[in-house]
Amino acid sequence: MKKILFITKNFPPEIGGGIRRIEAVYNIFSNNKKVLLDVITAVKADPAKYPNVKYVGQLFFKDKTKSAGVSFRKSHGKIKLIDKALIGWVPNVLLNIIFKKYDYVFVSAPSFSNIIAGFIYKKLKFNSPKLIIEYRDFFSFNPSFINNFKKKFFNILERIILKNSNFVITTTGAMSEILSKYVNKNKIFLVRNSIAENDMEKVDKLKKMTLDDSYYNIGYIGKLNTGRDPSSVLGILNNRIDNKKVKLFFVGTNDSEKEFILEKVRLMQLDEKRISFEGVVDREKSLVYMKSFDGLILIINNEALIKDGYGIPGKLYDYIYVNNNIFSDKNTFKNLTSEFECRIKKEFNNFVNFSINHNEKLDDTFNNVIEEVVK
Repeated sequence: MKKILFITKNFPPEIGGGIRRIEAVYNIFSNNKKVLLDVITAVKADPAKYPNVKYVGQLFFKDKTKSAGVSFRKSHGKIKLIDKALIGWVPNVLLNIIFKKYDYVFVSAPSFSNIIAGFIYKKLKFNSPKLIIEYRDFFSFNPSFINNFKKKFFNILERIILKNSNFVITTTGAMSEILSKYVNKNKIFLVRNSIAENDMEKVDKLKKMTLDDSYYNIGYIGKLNTGRDPSSVLGILNNRIDNKKVKLFFVGTNDSEKEFILEKVRLMQLDEKRISFEGVVDREKSLVYMKSFDGLILIINNEALIKDGYGIPGKLYDYIYVNNNIFSDKNTFKNLTSEFECRIKKEFNNFVNFSINHNEKLDDTFNNVIEEVVK
């Protein structure tokens, strides 16, 4: 039986798109009878629900709660040279694992601090455990970071780590192609952010909520961050679908985002009464909303081209399984066609109503990878 260490700074009960993948991976490893799993995280998880999960706090530079600003106005950022997670968290992780022996170290990015901790542990241990790096999103390879000295420095460091890794898991074909320049292709595995079996079972049992069926109810689920500007989709309110006026729901937006959206609605002289804000909800409630709407709208930063290595929002895979009746602006649709087989149902002036041909299960694909790499 092989011992696996899973290093992930984020973990349930945190809320966020990446948590769905982290929890699914945890469940897949936990249910695998060929491995013994330990998890190191910076989150205090429920020990009854998540056994073998250890909380490790930061030694210094404590994490601060981020203010709820209008985050989607900025689509580019700078890599921090002095990262509190690297300096404050990684040393404490190493103190907690350095005297333990693992056969495999599985690290999930973001955050890059997870990769650094796993790489240092591998180098310090004489048994040289195998390092598996999972990229949910790129770090120094991410085009959204401004190209400067800091990005170049971390890119060199990341290439060194990649050369010392044993296996790399990506979530898109484009990511795999980019990394194949630095890692042998037979070390790279593609495991998309597909919905996991436990979520499928959950969705199938959920009951739809009652909505006003005199409208065609379309919903957006999630935060509006990383350049996702809702202005591109508000015009859908001008369309009639199935001979009904559209009502647009936002589930997961904060107060600042709500005010920004309403300001845009007024400037565009749209019907404010056909916009509804449902606030921030937990994952199960978000799945109920997805199941209940007539259609779901996808917003992606149109500068974030998937073919260039940008990640795909995890909620897209929820959309596909729960309610594969998706709307987007035409630029977003074109962006998706570089990675998926999409079927157009109807075209409007600036919008496309479509579905995506994708039936992979996360558990099936991931278990196949485990069979390949954990021996």
